[in-house]
Amino acid sequence: MFPFTSAFPARSDIQSMGYKFSKKALNKLMPEAIELMDTLFGNGEAKAYHIGINSELDKMLDELFFYENSTFGRIPLVMARGLEILPVLMKTIKKQLDKDELNGLHIDDYKRLLEIKNYLLTHLEDKVNIEDVTNRFAISQSKLKRDFKTLYNTTVYAFYTQAKMDEAYLRLRSGQYSVTEVGYDLGYQNISKFSLMFKKIKGISPKEVIPL
Repeated sequence: MFPFTSAFPARSDIQSMGYKFSKKALNKLMPEAIELMDTLFGNGEAKAYHIGINSELDKMLDELFFYENSTFGRIPLVMARGLEILPVLMKTIKKQLDKDELNGLHIDDYKRLLEIKNYLLTHLEDKVNIEDVTNRFAISQSKLKRDFKTLYNTTVYAFYTQAKMDEAYLRLRSGQYSVTEVGYDLGYQNISKFSLMFKKIKGISPKEVIPL
C-alpha cells in the first residue's frame, strides 16, 4: 500500500523499515505525539521529510535488522524493537523540528528531487549543468537549488561532484582502470584538474587508490 521510494548509489546495501498506523491508534499508543504529527501533516497535504539518524537510533535499527534474520521468535522480537524505536524516532524528529533543522517538501516536489538525484547519478560520465537539469525537469533554478538544499543539505554541484569522485574511487580501487582512463570517462578533459578535485574530495591522490 505504501511503497518505499527513494534513490541510492549503485552497489549500496540498503535496509529499511516503516511504520503504518492511523491517527486514532497513535493517539491511544502515544498521545503526546499527536501534536507533533499535526505540526508535520496537520493540513492534510502529502509531505515528505528526511531526518538525521543519531547513534541511539542507529544502534536500535542494527538490532532490529539482526532480529529480522532470527530463526526463532523473529516476529515478536522485531515488533518489540520496532515499538521501542518509535518513541525515540518521534523524540528525534521533535528535537530537529524545535531547532528548525527539519524541512519537508510537498510529495510532488520530493518525488521530482528523487528523479533529479537519479538523473545525476546515472549521468556521471556526462557534463551536467544546472540549466540542463532545470530544462529537463521543468523547474526554476532558484526552486531547484532551494529544494535540493532542503532535502539533501548540500548544493546540486557539490552532490554531483561527490558522486563523481565516489565512482572514480570505485573504478580506481578495482585496479582495472588507469587514472587517465577514469578521468576522461567521467568527463574531465584535463587529468590534472581531475586529480586535484579527487584529492580535494577524498584526501588522497587518485594514484594512491590503485592497488599495487
